[in-house]
Amino acid sequence: MTRLFFLCRKKTKKIFCEVSYKKDFVLGNVIENIIEEKFDGKSVYIGLFECSIENSKKIALIFDYLIPAKLNKSVSVGFGNMVGIATAAHVRIARKYNFFPIFTQQSVREITKTSRDCETVLHNAVTGIFQEGYTGNWGSDADHIRDKKWVKIMLNNTYLPYTMFTIDTYDYVNLETDISYSSIDKDEKFKDRLERSKKYIGKGFNFSGYKFRYDENNL
Repeated sequence: MTRLFFLCRKKTKKIFCEVSYKKDFVLGNVIENIIEEKFDGKSVYIGLFECSIENSKKIALIFDYLIPAKLNKSVSVGFGNMVGIATAAHVRIARKYNFFPIFTQQSVREITKTSRDCETVLHNAVTGIFQEGYTGNWGSDADHIRDKKWVKIMLNNTYLPYTMFTIDTYDYVNLETDISYSSIDKDEKFKDRLERSKKYIGKGFNFSGYKFRYDENNL
Protein backbone atom coordinates (compact mmCIF):
# COMPACT_ATOMS: atom_id res chain seq x y z
CA MET A 1 0.00 0.00 0.00
CA THR A 2 1.47 3.34 -1.09
CA ARG A 3 1.74 5.93 1.66
CA LEU A 4 3.12 9.42 1.77
CA PHE A 5 4.74 10.97 4.83
CA PHE A 6 5.88 14.55 5.23
CA LEU A 7 6.30 17.29 7.79
CA CYS A 8 4.19 20.44 7.85
CA ARG A 9 3.89 23.38 10.18
CA LYS A 10 1.08 25.14 11.99
CA LYS A 11 2.50 28.47 13.14
CA THR A 12 5.61 27.36 15.08
CA LYS A 13 4.40 23.80 15.71
CA LYS A 14 5.67 20.93 13.55
CA ILE A 15 3.14 18.29 12.50
CA PHE A 16 3.56 14.88 10.88
CA CYS A 17 1.32 14.23 7.90
CA GLU A 18 0.41 10.82 6.49
CA VAL A 19 -1.53 10.27 3.26
CA SER A 20 -3.11 6.87 2.59
CA TYR A 21 -5.75 5.28 0.35
CA LYS A 22 -7.26 3.82 3.50
CA LYS A 23 -7.74 5.09 7.02
CA ASP A 24 -5.34 2.53 8.46
CA PHE A 25 -2.72 5.08 9.41
CA VAL A 26 0.68 4.08 10.76
CA LEU A 27 0.99 7.21 12.89
CA GLY A 28 -1.07 7.89 16.00
CA ASN A 29 -2.44 10.79 18.05
CA VAL A 30 -4.32 12.63 15.30
CA ILE A 31 -4.67 16.34 16.06
CA GLU A 32 -7.16 17.36 13.34
CA ASN A 33 -10.11 15.75 11.59
CA ILE A 34 -9.11 13.28 8.88
CA ILE A 35 -9.29 14.99 5.49
CA GLU A 36 -10.72 13.11 2.49
CA GLU A 37 -9.75 14.17 -1.03
CA LYS A 38 -10.17 12.73 -4.52
CA PHE A 39 -7.06 11.80 -6.50
CA ASP A 40 -7.33 10.09 -9.92
CA GLY A 41 -10.90 9.21 -9.09
CA LYS A 42 -9.95 7.53 -5.81
CA SER A 43 -10.41 8.71 -2.27
CA VAL A 44 -7.25 9.51 -0.35
CA TYR A 45 -7.15 10.26 3.34
CA ILE A 46 -4.89 12.84 4.94
CA GLY A 47 -4.11 12.66 8.62
CA LEU A 48 -2.30 15.28 10.69
CA PHE A 49 -0.52 13.81 13.70
CA GLU A 50 1.50 14.96 16.66
CA CYS A 51 5.21 15.43 16.04
CA SER A 52 5.93 13.15 18.97
CA ILE A 53 8.72 10.76 19.91
CA GLU A 54 6.38 7.82 19.29
CA ASN A 55 5.52 8.99 15.76
CA SER A 56 9.07 9.92 14.76
CA LYS A 57 10.20 6.46 15.88
CA LYS A 58 7.57 4.88 13.61
CA ILE A 59 8.77 6.99 10.69
CA ALA A 60 12.41 6.11 11.44
CA LEU A 61 11.55 2.40 11.29
CA ILE A 62 10.08 2.95 7.80
CA PHE A 63 12.95 5.10 6.48
CA ASP A 64 16.14 3.45 7.77
CA TYR A 65 18.34 6.42 6.86
CA LEU A 66 16.76 8.18 9.86
CA ILE A 67 18.44 5.68 12.19
CA PRO A 68 21.94 6.75 13.39
CA ALA A 69 24.88 4.87 11.86
CA LYS A 70 28.43 4.12 12.95
CA LEU A 71 31.23 6.40 11.83
CA ASN A 72 32.30 5.48 8.29
CA LYS A 73 34.50 8.40 7.19
CA SER A 74 37.89 9.64 8.31
CA VAL A 75 36.53 13.12 9.09
CA SER A 76 33.51 13.76 11.29
CA VAL A 77 31.88 16.94 12.62
CA GLY A 78 29.74 17.13 15.73
CA PHE A 79 26.88 19.63 15.86
CA GLY A 80 25.82 20.81 19.30
CA ASN A 81 22.09 21.54 19.32
CA MET A 82 21.13 22.55 22.85
CA VAL A 83 17.60 23.75 22.10
CA GLY A 84 16.78 21.05 19.53
CA ILE A 85 15.70 23.25 16.62
CA ALA A 86 18.91 23.61 14.58
CA THR A 87 19.28 20.19 12.91
CA ALA A 88 17.63 21.30 9.66
CA ALA A 89 20.27 24.04 9.29
CA HIS A 90 23.03 21.58 10.18
CA VAL A 91 21.80 19.22 7.44
CA ARG A 92 22.08 21.99 4.85
CA ILE A 93 25.70 22.54 5.89
CA ALA A 94 26.50 18.80 5.89
CA ARG A 95 25.28 18.44 2.31
CA LYS A 96 27.99 20.84 1.10
CA TYR A 97 30.99 18.94 2.48
CA ASN A 98 32.40 15.43 2.59
CA PHE A 99 32.37 14.59 6.29
CA PHE A 100 30.40 12.34 8.61
CA PRO A 101 27.89 14.48 10.53
CA ILE A 102 27.12 13.83 14.18
CA PHE A 103 23.74 15.57 14.31
CA THR A 104 23.02 14.45 17.87
CA GLN A 105 25.80 15.64 20.17
CA GLN A 106 24.45 16.63 23.55
CA SER A 107 26.44 16.48 26.76
CA VAL A 108 25.03 15.18 30.02
CA ARG A 109 25.46 18.66 31.48
CA GLU A 110 23.50 20.26 28.62
CA ILE A 111 20.72 17.68 28.77
CA THR A 112 20.39 18.26 32.52
CA LYS A 113 20.46 22.06 32.38
CA THR A 114 17.90 22.26 29.57
CA SER A 115 15.59 19.74 31.31
CA ARG A 116 15.63 17.43 28.31
CA ASP A 117 16.30 13.69 27.95
CA CYS A 118 18.04 11.31 25.55
CA GLU A 119 14.87 10.44 23.65
CA THR A 120 13.94 14.09 23.06
CA VAL A 121 17.44 14.93 21.84
CA LEU A 122 17.32 12.11 19.27
CA HIS A 123 13.73 12.91 18.31
CA ASN A 124 14.60 16.54 17.57
CA ALA A 125 17.47 15.44 15.33
CA VAL A 126 15.38 12.87 13.45
CA THR A 127 12.65 15.45 12.87
CA GLY A 128 15.11 17.93 11.36
CA ILE A 129 16.72 15.25 9.16
CA PHE A 130 13.30 14.09 7.95
CA GLN A 131 12.27 17.68 7.28
CA GLU A 132 15.25 18.22 4.98
CA GLY A 133 15.00 14.86 3.22
CA TYR A 134 18.56 13.93 4.16
CA THR A 135 19.36 10.30 3.30
CA GLY A 136 23.08 10.12 4.12
CA ASN A 137 24.63 8.38 7.11
CA TRP A 138 24.81 10.31 10.36
CA GLY A 139 25.80 9.59 13.93
CA SER A 140 24.55 10.23 17.45
CA ASP A 141 26.99 11.03 20.24
CA ALA A 142 26.32 10.39 23.92
CA ASP A 143 28.64 13.21 24.88
CA HIS A 144 30.68 14.00 28.01
CA ILE A 145 29.69 10.96 30.06
CA ARG A 146 31.34 11.04 33.48
CA ASP A 147 29.65 8.26 35.48
CA LYS A 148 28.08 4.80 35.19
CA LYS A 149 24.58 6.13 35.79
CA TRP A 150 24.60 8.11 32.56
CA VAL A 151 26.25 5.31 30.61
CA LYS A 152 23.24 3.14 31.52
CA ILE A 153 20.77 5.92 30.68
CA MET A 154 22.32 6.44 27.25
CA LEU A 155 22.54 2.71 26.53
CA ASN A 156 19.00 1.94 27.67
CA ASN A 157 17.08 4.77 26.01
CA THR A 158 14.05 3.31 24.25
CA TYR A 159 14.04 5.55 21.18
CA LEU A 160 16.99 5.11 18.81
CA PRO A 161 20.56 3.99 19.56
CA TYR A 162 23.56 6.17 20.25
CA THR A 163 26.39 5.18 17.91
CA MET A 164 29.21 7.02 19.65
CA PHE A 165 30.11 7.44 23.33
CA THR A 166 32.43 10.22 24.47
CA ILE A 167 33.84 9.60 27.93
CA ASP A 168 34.78 12.74 29.88
CA THR A 169 37.87 12.15 32.06
CA TYR A 170 37.71 15.54 33.78
CA ASP A 171 37.35 13.97 37.23
CA TYR A 172 40.68 12.18 36.77
CA VAL A 173 42.75 15.11 35.51
CA ASN A 174 45.04 16.94 37.94
CA LEU A 175 44.67 20.54 36.81
CA GLU A 176 47.15 21.88 39.37
CA THR A 177 50.13 19.89 38.14
CA ASP A 178 52.92 21.68 36.30
CA ILE A 179 52.84 19.92 32.92
CA SER A 180 56.37 20.71 31.79
CA TYR A 181 58.30 17.63 30.71
CA SER A 182 60.89 17.96 33.48
CA SER A 183 58.28 18.05 36.26
CA ILE A 184 56.37 15.07 34.87
CA ASP A 185 59.58 13.09 34.60
CA LYS A 186 60.21 13.72 38.30
CA ASP A 187 56.67 12.90 39.40
CA GLU A 188 56.33 9.18 40.15
CA LYS A 189 52.59 9.01 39.42
CA PHE A 190 53.14 10.30 35.87
CA LYS A 191 56.12 8.13 34.93
CA ASP A 192 54.07 5.09 33.90
CA ARG A 193 51.65 7.27 31.92
CA LEU A 194 54.56 8.95 30.18
CA GLU A 195 56.14 5.63 29.24
CA ARG A 196 52.89 4.36 27.73
CA SER A 197 52.48 7.60 25.78
CA LYS A 198 55.92 7.46 24.17
CA LYS A 199 54.52 5.24 21.41
CA TYR A 200 53.10 8.47 19.89
CA ILE A 201 56.51 10.12 19.49
CA GLY A 202 57.17 10.70 15.81
CA LYS A 203 53.50 10.44 14.90
CA GLY A 204 51.34 13.40 14.00
CA PHE A 205 48.59 15.00 11.96
CA ASN A 206 48.21 17.26 8.94
CA PHE A 207 45.38 19.82 8.91
CA SER A 208 45.06 21.83 5.68
CA GLY A 209 48.76 22.57 5.51
CA TYR A 210 49.32 22.78 9.28
CA LYS A 211 51.53 19.95 10.47
CA PHE A 212 51.73 18.75 14.06
CA ARG A 213 54.15 16.10 15.26
CA TYR A 214 54.64 14.63 18.72
CA ASP A 215 58.14 14.81 20.16
CA GLU A 216 59.42 14.10 23.65
CA ASN A 217 58.72 17.63 24.92
CA ASN A 218 55.28 18.41 23.52
CA LEU A 219 54.00 14.92 24.36
